[in-house]
Amino acid sequence: MLRIKPSLKPLSISEAVRASKALLEGHLPLIALFGEVGSVTYQKNSGHVYFCLKDSASEIKCVMFKFYASRLSFTIQKGAMLLVQGKATLYEARGEFQIQVQHCEIYDGDGLINRNLEKLKKELEEKGYFKQSNKKPLPPFVYKIALVTSSSGAVIHDMRSVAESRWKHLQLILIPTVVQGEQAPRDIAQSIALADTLNADVIVVGRGGGSLEDLAAFNDKIVADAIFFAKTPIVSAVGHDIDAPISDFVADVRAPTPSAAMEIILPDQNEWLQRLDSFDNNLKRAITYQFQAKKQKLHTIKKHFLLVGSKISLQNHYNRLRYAQKVLFFQMTEFLQQKHFKLVWYRDKKNSALEEKIVLLKKQLFLLRSRLCSFEIEYRLKQRRQYITGLYIQMNKVFEQKIYIKQQLLREMRMQIEILNPEILFKKGFASLWYQDKQVEIKDIDIGNEFIISDSLFKARVKLLDKEPIRTIKGSSHE
Repeated sequence: MLRIKPSLKPLSISEAVRASKALLEGHLPLIALFGEVGSVTYQKNSGHVYFCLKDSASEIKCVMFKFYASRLSFTIQKGAMLLVQGKATLYEARGEFQIQVQHCEIYDGDGLINRNLEKLKKELEEKGYFKQSNKKPLPPFVYKIALVTSSSGAVIHDMRSVAESRWKHLQLILIPTVVQGEQAPRDIAQSIALADTLNADVIVVGRGGGSLEDLAAFNDKIVADAIFFAKTPIVSAVGHDIDAPISDFVADVRAPTPSAAMEIILPDQNEWLQRLDSFDNNLKRAITYQFQAKKQKLHTIKKHFLLVGSKISLQNHYNRLRYAQKVLFFQMTEFLQQKHFKLVWYRDKKNSALEEKIVLLKKQLFLLRSRLCSFEIEYRLKQRRQYITGLYIQMNKVFEQKIYIKQQLLREMRMQIEILNPEILFKKGFASLWYQDKQVEIKDIDIGNEFIISDSLFKARVKLLDKEPIRTIKGSSHE
């Protein structure tokens, strides 16, 4: 539990922001800085201009009130490099640090991002990436589309809605892709390469709108290479109509928005149904007209031959007319059978597309399960490695401790052995006593007895003349 010091008085949010604002404005009453314009908004009602300046690591929000904005001789645009001078302050309503700009001028023309972008465009154009002759046409009827975009957000929902409303006989394959950030260019290129192997009729590369930094992945050379070398026709549907990333120039077709991409690729089924109805009505009118014309011609011929009395000739014309009628009936029957076969083919195609979609979804599910299992196994192996490493460290510590204890014990035993070593004792002046072939002490020898005294080099036969105790021995009667 947090305990506040008794001497520390708590402040409200507004009090803290006002104190910070006073400290900031007192320390930086006026500041000049330069940077690249990341975003800009002109407020029509108030006349104020809001924009942010940035470099490779940071960005600062700026506001230029109407009084100073009306003095500008140019329009602030995204990507421009500006030199501004103003007052550093805190916007109390949000507690945000910002610069109230009083003077603004162009610092270095277009920003670094735009210069690099134009340089890459020029390089790709020289290689032929933008040539119309290298672009692949879209098929008139599309049955399978691979979508290279994020699996979250409104883009995929909008494209599906438009596709379902325009063309029912369609299979959409979503390839979830990271479309923003440092890893986005490589992920987009890999997704395009994967989509190119799925036998799709068209590949759509898309995302929603955003700033120049948000769309930076679609201005990368690796994405341009992936689009240019793909064998499947690609539609670039990145951002809004005003956005024009490099992917739009390299792609076979450019769509202003992801929803518009679906409208460009897919025919309107209602429009085609109307066309078929119109073809049917025109065919019926043509057949009726032919029958009426033939009938009128027959009537004229019949009348003519009745007048001249040539019944044989009339019979021949009548037979020819019957033959023409049979031929026309046969052609109509064949035409209707072709239409029937085509409708059956469309129905089978739709069923086949649904089966392919189910098989693909099963494969994707199996792949996701496999990845999940591999991730789980790798996680468990990592835990086991950490556990084994910990045991190994503990085992080494235990072994080192036991070895140290054994070494200490060995040193103590060595010292005891050295202490008990007769050679060392003899060198210190000690000698051993032998009586009746046994090693004894003086207390075991009586006065007048002969015994042997020896060291490591010599032995001598001596006789005990007298003995007296040095100290009193418990349980002993020696004097």
